[in-house]
Amino acid sequence: MKFVEEVVVDAFLPTYRAMLAERLRDRGLTQAEVADLLGVSQSAVSKYAHGEVDVHPDVKGDERVRALADRVAEGLADGTLSRVGALVETEVLIRELEDGDLLARLHEEAVPGLAEVDATFAVHDADSALRTSEQVLASVRRGLRVLTNASGFAGLIPNVGTNLAESLPDPTGIEDVAAVPGRVVDVKGAATVPGDPEFGVSEHVAGVL
Repeated sequence: MKFVEEVVVDAFLPTYRAMLAERLRDRGLTQAEVADLLGVSQSAVSKYAHGEVDVHPDVKGDERVRALADRVAEGLADGTLSRVGALVETEVLIRELEDGDLLARLHEEAVPGLAEVDATFAVHDADSALRTSEQVLASVRRGLRVLTNASGFAGLIPNVGTNLAESLPDPTGIEDVAAVPGRVVDVKGAATVPGDPEFGVSEHVAGVL
């Protein structure tokens, strides 16, 4: 008896991690940094880099897997995507591939005739609140990067500082609005962000929004 989760562990995860490790290394990250982002040992990253881990050709060749690996590696490398966000995006694709798709086919090849088990969890839902929250946080991070790198922006910041905020769809209160904790301030001509965006940390801007 072989569960579809075993197919994920045996076929998808080693291949996907190898693809991510390769892309992160190509973006200049050290072996230690890649290991930290992926939650694996440095020796595992070394094995990925040297092709010492078996990868599944069907998984590696799937355009959706390649596109996700590109997007996640880019987000992790530039800091716009958190590790939680990367996990959620990957979980969503895994569940899609399990539902009558690539992983379901590999499952059927391993155990012909075994009925697919339908188990739904919020983290696997493409419309989950967790995924939406992570997308909003990533959006605010991207906006902050654009603003802080924009020539002359620091000079436009008032003495009381400024902020950047984005809400979830249909917000009902400040807990549904992501913003910078504290304020973005001008420090010697440079726009300085005091911390990573969070929900519920900017009452004034959230109230205006």
